Amino acid sequence: MKQLFKIIRLLVFLTSILLPCQLSGQDLSKEIQDCALNAGNDAVYLQDFKAGKPQFNADGKLIPAKFTMLLKKNVRYRFTVCKSPSFAGKVVLKLYDENRLMGTTFNPATGKDYPGFDFACTKTGVYHLFIEFPDGTPGEAAAILSYVETK
Repeated sequence: MKQLFKIIRLLVFLTSILLPCQLSGQDLSKEIQDCALNAGNDAVYLQDFKAGKPQFNADGKLIPAKFTMLLKKNVRYRFTVCKSPSFAGKVVLKLYDENRLMGTTFNPATGKDYPGFDFACTKTGVYHLFIEFPDGTPGEAAAILSYVETK
């Protein structure tokens, strides 16, 4: 089983080198690759979610980018936030199971931001990931979903 994960990790790494990712409208591919590599030695890249063109509601408030995914029970995932170096604003990731907050990159009690968080999935199901810009100014950002190998 460990050999299989090593082979998958190698294939993902080689694919990212040999087939550079092209993003429409944003040039985050280099930042996403760097961010995926910085997710940790124990993390295997699975997918990235890009905050696209900003959407505003009727009041002019920025609507967070929302992504839906299926996560599997007994798997540890890592969510990492990446933003363009030219964007000075704040980016927050939030993971929800239905209406329950399961993880975030911002701790409101301390006011501290984190580059990511690990999530030990205890129930297979649909989860929702939000990329938010709390300052109200949209920027170029992405979230990286990784599988964390347990030893």
